Amino acid sequence: FAWWLGLGAVPRVARAQTQVLRGRVTDAQTLQGLPGATVRVLGVEPPLGAPTDPEGYFRIEGVPVGRAVVLVQMTGY
Repeated sequence: FAWWLGLGAVPRVARAQTQVLRGRVTDAQTLQGLPGATVRVLGVEPPLGAPTDPEGYFRIEGVPVGRAVVLVQMTGY
C-alpha cells in the first residue's frame, strides 16, 4: 500500500473564511494518478469530500481556513 497525496490550499474570498483544497492522489512508485479514490476532510460539519477524477485530481470547496486533516481511501488498493 503506497500512495502519495499532493495538496494545494487556495484561500477563497467569501462570507465565511473558507478555502479550496485541491490536489492529486498518485501511486508512490509509478506516480500514476489514482482514479476513484475518495478524499475527505475530517472534523468539519457538514462533511466535505470528493472523488478523484480519471487522472487522480480532486477539488474540495468550502474547507475552513487553517490546517486540515485529510483521509484518502480507495477500495482494493
